[in-house]
Formats: sequence, structure tokens, C-alpha cells
Amino acid sequence: MLPEVPIRHWVCTFPWGVRAGLGYDKALCQAAAIALARELSRSLKRRAKRLLGLASVDQTLTGSVAVVQRTDSAVRLNVHVRALALDGVYVEEEGGELGFHALGAPSSAEVADIAGRTARRVHQAFKKKGRPSPWDDEHAVVDSGETGPFAVEQPGLFACYQVAAAGVAVSGERAGQSVLRLVAGDRAQPERSSGRVAATEPVAEALGVNLYAKQQVDGHDRH
Repeated sequence: MLPEVPIRHWVCTFPWGVRAGLGYDKALCQAAAIALARELSRSLKRRAKRLLGLASVDQTLTGSVAVVQRTDSAVRLNVHVRALALDGVYVEEEGGELGFHALGAPSSAEVADIAGRTARRVHQAFKKKGRPSPWDDEHAVVDSGETGPFAVEQPGLFACYQVAAAGVAVSGERAGQSVLRLVAGDRAQPERSSGRVAATEPVAEALGVNLYAKQQVDGHDRH
């Protein structure tokens, strides 16, 4: 299904206040995956129009496959979206044939734009369902004090989703505290990072949505 063209791996994670809701509401989870896919396509089309000198974004075709991953490496509830997107666009050439044009890595600013627009789409999905949104205050991402139907009808299960997303223990001596993790010796002392991201790196955060797109695969590498 995947053509032999460059393919970029995108990883999109959401704020803590969103993860529990995405964990039990499949419609919201679907909306989050669709939001990322559509914003990836929009960004690629706009970049192609500018870089290739096209008259309209309608001349371009994009493609991606998105999957939902429910946990992180600590097996906490961390619903996030991974996508494989063609790292460029197809354009109809003379004679009606489709030609692929690689666009290369996006800038940090372009990734931030995708992240921000994805957040706004997910916010609209929350509001469309009449649910409190973590983005109700447009200047800050806050934890959702949700009182929707699921929280009322299944308070015990909802509480489990919340603590699973937060990664805290629910019983025993560490109840209410972070779950202990076993870390291999060579990873026990990770290298310290300044936290700064170069403007040329395809990594960014906007409105609490983190988007990572450093990994590219050559489409000819079928393995």
C-alpha cells in the first residue's frame, strides 16, 4: 500500500487533561486521529504550493496512515497518535500521470502550526459533544474537571482512567504516588538536555500538544 517514496513518522501526544477522555470515548479518539491526519495534509499541501509554485493546493495529493497507541513505555494510559505520512505530495503532470515531489523535513515552526491546529480541532470535538474541554481557557491548558455522562454513570471506572493516565498507584503503601518503574542500568542516568529545540528540527509543542517528526524512512527500504 505504501509507495516507494520518502515517508515520515509523526508522533502526536496530548495534554494530561485530554488523555483520560480519549481513553474511554472512541468518538473523541477518532476525532483526534482525524485531526492530526487532516492538519498534516493541509500543511504538506500549503508547503507544496509555496515551494513548487503551484496555482492551488487542489493540484496536490497527500497520503497518510494513522494508528492510535493507548499506553506509553510505563504502561500508563497515554492515548497518542502515530502516523506514517508521505513526505511530500503527488502532482498531476502533463499527460495525466502523477509525479511525486519530496518536500523534506518541516521546520519547528511548521510542526508547531500543525500541533496548534490539531489541538483546536480536538477542542472543537470536545465542545461538539457538550463536554468540558481542557482548552476552554485559550491561554492555558488545564486538567479537565470532567462531569460528563461517563463520569456520572461509571464513577469508579472513570476514576481508574484518570489515575491510569496520571500514572499513580491506587493501593498499597504508594497509593496516590507515582508508580515505581524498573529502568535498565544503561538508562538509569539519561543525558541531560537543555530542553531547547533548534528552529530547523521537526519537533514542537503548541497548546499542550507535542509533535515529533524527526524520523524519515526511504520508501525503497521495504523491510
